[in-house]
Amino acid sequence: MADRIPFPQDQSEFAKDPRVAFSKEKNNYFLEDEKGTEWEWIASRNTWSETVPEELMKQWAEAYKVEGVDENEPAMNPAQKRKQAQLDNPEENPNANKAKRTTNATNTKTTATEKLLDPDNAIVVTGLPLDVNADEIEKVFQRYGVIAETPNDSSKIIHISENEDGLPTGNAVIVFNDLHGVAQSIELQDDAEFSRKGSRKTNKIRVRAATKEDFEREKVRIDKPVSDAQLKRKKAEIADRLKSFEDEDEEPIPAPRKSASWEKLVIISNIFTLAQLEEDEELADDIHRDVLEDAETIGPVKNVVVYDLEPRGICVIRFRDVESAQKCADAWDGRRYNGRAVRAGVPTEAVKFKRSLKTRKEDDEEERLAQFSKDLEAGA
Repeated sequence: MADRIPFPQDQSEFAKDPRVAFSKEKNNYFLEDEKGTEWEWIASRNTWSETVPEELMKQWAEAYKVEGVDENEPAMNPAQKRKQAQLDNPEENPNANKAKRTTNATNTKTTATEKLLDPDNAIVVTGLPLDVNADEIEKVFQRYGVIAETPNDSSKIIHISENEDGLPTGNAVIVFNDLHGVAQSIELQDDAEFSRKGSRKTNKIRVRAATKEDFEREKVRIDKPVSDAQLKRKKAEIADRLKSFEDEDEEPIPAPRKSASWEKLVIISNIFTLAQLEEDEELADDIHRDVLEDAETIGPVKNVVVYDLEPRGICVIRFRDVESAQKCADAWDGRRYNGRAVRAGVPTEAVKFKRSLKTRKEDDEEERLAQFSKDLEAGA
C-alpha cells in the first residue's frame, strides 16, 4: 500500500485521473488502483471505500448456491466490465485512444461539442432577476470578453437555470472563449448591480468561476451536435474576433469629444394633457417640482422646463453631464405619473418646443437668480 499513488480527494480532480470512472448505472465514481482493487467514492464522507472483492463474492455464491444454476460459469467482474466500457467510450473517457475515438462519427461530433463547454472558460452568475433573458445577460457580460457561440447557429452559450418545475432560479452559466472573459467578469461584475433598462433599482449579483460540477448540476449542454470541421471554422472566426478585441484594448484612448448640448437633455412626454393644465392651474408647478426633485437624486441639474403649450405633454430636464441624462431617461421611460404612462429619452439632435410667455419669464427669473448667486459666491 505504501507504493500506491494517492487517490484524488476532490471531485474536481477526478477527470484528470485515468483510474477514475463514473458509473451512470450506479450514479457514482469508481476507482481501480494499481493492484486491480476497485474503490467506490463515498461523497458523504469525502473518502474512498473498497468494494467487495470477487473472491468473496464467489464464497457468498457458494454458501447461497441455488439448485439449477450453473455455478461453473465464470464469475462476472462488473467493475472490469464497466471500466472497459468507459475506456472504449470517448464520450465518458477524455483519455481514450484518439484513433479509436475518431472511428465513430457520432462520438466525434459529441466530443467536438464538448470542447466548447469548457468549465475553465465559464462563470456562474447568481442573484439575477427571475424574469431575465439571455439577451439582457449578453448585453451586460459581452463587454468583458467574447462569449462562446454554437457553430450551427452562432447562438451565445448562456444557460439560464430552472428548477424541477421549469421555473427560473436566478442563476446562469456563461461560457467565454478564453479565461480573459472569466477574470474580467469576476473582477468587475461580482457583487455589483445587474443593469436593466428602465429600472432604477437593480439586483446585486454574484459572479464566480464555474466548475465541472456546476455544468453537471445545471445540465449545461448544446442541443445540436457539431463536427470537428464546424468547430475548427468557428474557432478561427472567434480567434479573429478576439484579436480585434485585443487590438482595441491596445489602442490609445482618444481624447473625449465635447458633448452636444442636446445630449444632456431628457425629454419626458405624455406627462400631462392641455386639458389637465386648464383644469388645474397648479399642475404645471407640481410637475416642475416633482421632476426636479427626482432628477436631483440622479445627477446635477441645470434646469427643468414644463412646455405648457405642447399637446404631447412635454417636460425637459437639462443636466450638467451626459451620463446623468441617460440614467434619468432610463429611469423615467415607462414610469407612471398622475395616472399616465410617460415616455422619456435623450434626443439625437437639437429640439424646440412651445411654451407660454408666463413660463418663459419665470424660467428667465430663476436663471437670473441662480447666476446672481454664483457671482456672489465667486466674489466672496
